[in-house]
Amino acid sequence: MAILKNVCGQHFIREMEENFNMDTCIDTLRIMSGQKGLDEMPHYDMLNYYLERLSSDCLADLRKKMIINLI
Repeated sequence: MAILKNVCGQHFIREMEENFNMDTCIDTLRIMSGQKGLDEMPHYDMLNYYLERLSSDCLADLRKKMIINLI
């Protein structure tokens, strides 16, 4: 969600949630995420909740994979 926020030029995740919580955007996010059951924009606190549970090694590995995929 944080990467999508930056790609879409939104300054805050809450702003993105408010601006993009419509059927067309949710359909696109459903396709991009592979989550067929998604019926609304994920709440912005979800990202923080998820990241709090990851170890620093896991976050470093995730960062590495994201950079490799972007390149």
